[in-house]
Amino acid sequence: MAHTVLRFYCIKFDDLWTRFRQRANDVLYRATKRGARLAVIHESPSGIIDTYFFVMHEAPASVLVSYQYNLVFIPDGVEQRIQGDATERGKESRPGRRVKRAAGQERGSRSGRARGW
Repeated sequence: MAHTVLRFYCIKFDDLWTRFRQRANDVLYRATKRGARLAVIHESPSGIIDTYFFVMHEAPASVLVSYQYNLVFIPDGVEQRIQGDATERGKESRPGRRVKRAAGQERGSRSGRARGW
């Protein structure tokens, strides 16, 4: 099984996760149902921000977060990647859902995002 490892700027879990503390700076999260989602905001060394959306296809799936090193270990591959912070102000895009955009509107701009998950 392949894992995805990302250095994160911010992580957002939906309501289908429970939290287990492993060590002082490492936390294990478990998906309570299939379809649990999380968003990871990653900033590259060049300063470019991307949001990665993941959907857990098996339950219980576990995600390990190292807050000491700002790393997240995810058992599934990325479902969707959007340029910029797609979670700002609670306007997350749903993985796999197409968002209508006005002519000339760039992907990831505020007005083209769907509300909530």
